[in-house]
Amino acid sequence: MEDAILYAACFDANAGIFEVLTDPSDVIISDELNHASIIDGIRLSKAKKMRFKHMDVGDLEEKLKENQGYLLVVPTPNFALKFSKD
Repeated sequence: MEDAILYAACFDANAGIFEVLTDPSDVIISDELNHASIIDGIRLSKAKKMRFKHMDVGDLEEKLKENQGYLLVVPTPNFALKFSKD
């Protein structure tokens, strides 16, 4: 491993990770009810920011269709569980 970022707390990680992963040509699409630290971290990034309705796959699909390039989707932790078909 050549580079690493170590955060002492989840709040710090959420506040800092989006800025280092994205640039102005990127798009972050976030669940509207994500934790405040995630929302703050997204605000600090230079990427275009969009929100999709809480756990709404249809709204997320629309946002994905509207955008091209590097897309970072930030769902809530229980998003995958809610929409799994098992």
